[in-house]
This record gives sequence, C-alpha cells and structure tokens, in this order.
Amino acid sequence: MDAEHARDLILMAASPPFVGVWALVLYAGRTLASDVRRPGRGWMTLVFGVVLFAWFGVFLALATPLVLEAVTAEGAVEPVFVILAFTWLAVVGVLVFLAAKTKTVCRYLVESYRRGQGPWPVAWMRRWVGR
Repeated sequence: MDAEHARDLILMAASPPFVGVWALVLYAGRTLASDVRRPGRGWMTLVFGVVLFAWFGVFLALATPLVLEAVTAEGAVEPVFVILAFTWLAVVGVLVFLAAKTKTVCRYLVESYRRGQGPWPVAWMRRWVGR
C-alpha cells in the first residue's frame, strides 16, 4: 500500500471540494428557500452540484482500490489509510446527498420558466419532475 498516494487522495477530497460542498449547501439553501425563482441561480446551483459530483466520482474511482486494500489488509494499518477510508465514506454520503437534491434543483428550474419557455433541458426536467 502506498501511503503517499493515500495522502494525495485525502487532499484531493478534503481541500477544495469540501469547502465547495458547504458553499453549495449554503447557496442552494438560500436559493431554493427563496419565493422568487431566478433561473440563473438555479443553473448555478445545478452546475456547481454536477461539478462536485464529478469531482467526488473521480475521487471514488481512484480511492476505492486503495480503500479496499486497506480494509482487507491483515495486521496493523497505517493511520493514513484509516483516514482515507473514513474520507471515502464521507464522500459517498456527500454523493448521496447531491443525488437526492437533484430533483429539488430541477423543480426550482422548472418553476423559474413559464410552460413552453426556457432552454431544452427545462422541457426534459419538466417531464422528469412532473410539472
């Protein structure tokens, strides 16, 4: 097991994305709670969420083999691998949260446009959300 690789993966997950998660949660919370529907804010929330989802997806793809190796290892495991495993679990939780909020953000975007207006993704979202 490569401890340096594990440290790099922890930094990949912990530095900008976790700051981004909190920024997204605060921004999306204010945006979605507002009575005024602004398409620009909805698109920003959706794009930011997609970027975070992709970033964390890459992290999971890169970290999963190392996490599985650390979890199935016999004997003592270096602390960096324990931290990586818990970071991996946290990222899975964030991905589930982002996926669960996707429909809410799409509903916000659908409500931002009148029926028959807006770009083509809005028509697709309208069918998906059922409005």
